Amino acid sequence: MKKLLILLIICLFFNNFYCISQEQNRRDYSVSCQGTTKKGTSCKSKTYCNNSLCHWHGGNCYDKSKKNTLKLPIKTIGDMKYISIKILGNLYDFLIDTGASTMLIDSELESLLLKSGKINRRQYQLKTYRIADGSTLVLNQTIISSIEIGGVIFKNVKVGIGDRNASRLLGMSFLNQYKWEIKGNYLELRNK
Repeated sequence: MKKLLILLIICLFFNNFYCISQEQNRRDYSVSCQGTTKKGTSCKSKTYCNNSLCHWHGGNCYDKSKKNTLKLPIKTIGDMKYISIKILGNLYDFLIDTGASTMLIDSELESLLLKSGKINRRQYQLKTYRIADGSTLVLNQTIISSIEIGGVIFKNVKVGIGDRNASRLLGMSFLNQYKWEIKGNYLELRNK
């Protein structure tokens, strides 16, 4: 009976020690998260990350500047390759167009962006574009405050604005910010 009591006391001691060790372990590995969660929300300064888990937000915490490659799934329709871009909570397909100098949106998307405040008419500038057949086209150009591609937020994205029949294009003004490559069914973007 005495041995059982001693064993019970030892077990309780080690169990408490184990709990203290876990709490100490959490403190030892806690860091101030600077970055975003996979959900796209910013980690708060009091957030601690343990084994890359952002406990405050319930998602993985990472520093975007250290993230090497963003792999974006490509939708292929015929011979055309598209990327889905989330704007104002809705997904829009943009044609990957290496011949387009700028990202292009249509007037329908322009209207939604104006209503939401993501773009502002006062920031419009006229720009002349040369299209594939050699002719020129004058369009408004502006900056979208933010878009989301593959769960990553991109800020201050330059776009041209076409009419309601314009194709949505992911052009070189966006792509040239990165080392990019099409690998199979993915567009890979890497920081330069």
